[in-house]
This record gives sequence, structure tokens and C-alpha cells, in this order.
Amino acid sequence: MTEKEKNLLTTTLLAQTVAGARNVKPMERLEALHNDIGAILLGEKPTASWALTGGNKRD
Repeated sequence: MTEKEKNLLTTTLLAQTVAGARNVKPMERLEALHNDIGAILLGEKPTASWALTGGNKRD
């Protein structure tokens, strides 16, 4: 696992924590996590978990 992948996973888990604090349903969070991990494995940018938070994460 590369440093970039570790950083992407860390920020994805942060987004999951924020979504949980905002009372997003657990199954919605699980689906977003599944999609984000798949995106990371394919070398793409994970966006599903941040979409649940309702914010605009900027890179």
C-alpha cells in the first residue's frame, strides 16, 4: 500500500465519521465506503463518502 492510498483511506474514514455525526443511515455509509474503497483500488478519487456529508470538499 502506497502513502497516497493510506492518505485516501484516512480521508475517506474521516468523511465516514462526519457522515455518522450527521446521522446518515448506516447502510448509506457502508455503500459509500464500498464505492470509495473500490475507487481507491482502481486508482480513482473517492468521492462517495464526502457526498454524504453535504459539504464541498476541495482538493
